Amino acid sequence: MNTAELTEHQIRNWPAERVKVFVDSGEYDPWDLSPLKIEKKALDIADYSSICGRYVVKRFRTIDDLIEFMHEEQDSSEMRLKQLRARERVQFVVEARYEEFATGKYDRKRNLNSVKSTRKSWEIKYGVHVNFVDNRQLAEEETRRFFYLCNRKSLREMAL
Repeated sequence: MNTAELTEHQIRNWPAERVKVFVDSGEYDPWDLSPLKIEKKALDIADYSSICGRYVVKRFRTIDDLIEFMHEEQDSSEMRLKQLRARERVQFVVEARYEEFATGKYDRKRNLNSVKSTRKSWEIKYGVHVNFVDNRQLAEEETRRFFYLCNRKSLREMAL
């Protein structure tokens, strides 16, 4: 089927089984995004990517992983964030509750205000959205929904 000929009804009802997502080949214990199609591939800066590369997700298993990424060598994280900014939509998905982040209930000993302001500055400067979800299951659901909706957006653009 030619995507340029799709109707809005067809796009709205596009089967999830026809959406393909790349998972970084280095990702151990990847999320289950079924019914989306998954293919392993070496990705440069994200853990999950749409087939077109415009939409990406970076996974953090804990708040400490996020904070480590924030405070690793400054030049390195800045370079990666600049690369991510080239994408149309970027999500960082953290498998933890926001309340734990906001109240400083994590192992890394970092200034709470510094950590919170870094997260906010990423959203403003780089367009990175940090989503806190309570657990792995919710992280999988959030990522599945993200790629499904981004795929529908791409189909609409092609159908114009």
